[in-house]
Amino acid sequence: MIGYATGTDLTNKYGNVESIAFVDSTSILLSGDGIETKKRLLPRDDFEKSIDDQGFILRSAQHPHIELTEYQKLTVTSRLVYQSILKELVSEGYPATTKKTYDELIKRVESQHPATIATKHPQWKTVCRHWRVWVQSDFNDEALAGVKRNRPIRLNAATEAFIQHYIATVYSCNNSAFKGAYYSNYKRKRVISPTYQC
Repeated sequence: MIGYATGTDLTNKYGNVESIAFVDSTSILLSGDGIETKKRLLPRDDFEKSIDDQGFILRSAQHPHIELTEYQKLTVTSRLVYQSILKELVSEGYPATTKKTYDELIKRVESQHPATIATKHPQWKTVCRHWRVWVQSDFNDEALAGVKRNRPIRLNAATEAFIQHYIATVYSCNNSAFKGAYYSNYKRKRVISPTYQC
């Protein structure tokens, strides 16, 4: 079991922050910032089971900052549009990863950010994956930065033209040598096996 004590901050399943106000051998008193999390007393066994099931996630005190590229900064900004509104929905009591929540999320994103109406929204499972990463990182926005994929190396125009010509002549059915090889193979098989049918 991961260690916790009085003053440890947690993120609950609604995305709200709660703090351990009191701990004894049988129970834990939590206080928090959301509608459902004013103050509540939980049995210690239930609380520890919730931590194991990730109903509560322990918050780290500090985040290591990484230097983001321009691409990653744009990625974080675009993903935060969805994740910040999803956080509002979750604090209102919506489950984070259901299709119903996703549908409501898209409606709210389009109403708050009208420019997104003309764009393609991320898929439901993609939003859920980003939510999980964001929550597990204790709502560290930098965790939403995607890794910029390297494109395959583009060759210069002359090299690509040579490769295309080579492929066209070697693998094309119009090449007489290529057809000749198939025909001689056919003749060999026909002589070896008179019942060979093509």
